[in-house]
Amino acid sequence: MFLKEDFTSYKFKSLQYCISGGEPISLEVIEEWKNKTGLDIYELYGQTEAGSICSVSKEMKIKPGTMGKALFPYDVQIVDQEANILPHGKEGEIAIRIKPERPLGLFTQYIDTPQKTAATTHGDFFLTGDRGVIDEDGYFKFIGRADDIINSSGCDPKTCYSRNDLFFGIDFECSC
Repeated sequence: MFLKEDFTSYKFKSLQYCISGGEPISLEVIEEWKNKTGLDIYELYGQTEAGSICSVSKEMKIKPGTMGKALFPYDVQIVDQEANILPHGKEGEIAIRIKPERPLGLFTQYIDTPQKTAATTHGDFFLTGDRGVIDEDGYFKFIGRADDIINSSGCDPKTCYSRNDLFFGIDFECSC
């Protein structure tokens, strides 16, 4: 819907930097935004428990579909179910190293729910509950929530579209 609007009459003179977070943006949306506004979209990844975790800065190459690289003070890794660090290119859970020291800015506990707090730590890591992968350049790609599994007749709708595609009015066809 949003990108179907005609932006040619707008000049965006004071708009210099566009940031997106919350849900990955499709390549089509990124390209259409750039074509209509002349501006890039810099994606980031964060959580209430940690603030901004990964980002693409102006100095970095934009790699559509990625959330950028880990931000200081976080050592962000992709780990398996046993909290072992996975090699680049392997999908796993996005995790923040908390040992030997918990990074400043990372929450310490969920109030009155110690079992929930305990479930977020494994080995040396805080587990974000999100799945991702790191590419060969160290850029993170968000795959989805570890617990956000929707299956309808054997089809996972997340493989067909994202919420941003729906918001921006991207036409899609699900082959489920």
